[in-house]
Amino acid sequence: MNELAYDIAIIGGGPAGTTCALALKNSGLKVVILEKATFPRDKVCGDAIPGLAVKTLRQISPQYAEKLAALPEKHLTKRTRFWLNDKRKVELTWVNPAYTCKRIDFDQQLFEWTKAERSIEVYENCNVQHLAYEADGVTVKCANQLVFHVKW
Repeated sequence: MNELAYDIAIIGGGPAGTTCALALKNSGLKVVILEKATFPRDKVCGDAIPGLAVKTLRQISPQYAEKLAALPEKHLTKRTRFWLNDKRKVELTWVNPAYTCKRIDFDQQLFEWTKAERSIEVYENCNVQHLAYEADGVTVKCANQLVFHVKW
């Protein structure tokens, strides 16, 4: 069986996985994302994109924060209200930009930005079934019969 070789494998192509891959795009490392689903796919979520997420994307590259700000499917969130009990209300006013966006739309955008990077490879329908830890890395076997050897 041929093994595909990478320096780093990221299991999961959601916001955490794609953001991690984007942060590594200029590292010189050979990065792969292994995603069990096919995009676009939806996940249950509160649909909030907090200011820290926007700040993180901006730190990786200002173009990602600009692209996020330009997405038509999102709404700017300036404050959040919630009640601790029947009488006590808390209101937070956001200093940094924060958004509300359907998870399917946000995840799809991050996934597309990641796939557009030449230094990152993405495999969809790659449900990880087994990890074998070895002296020189990890062998990752997916349900679709693909096998990856990863240093990290």
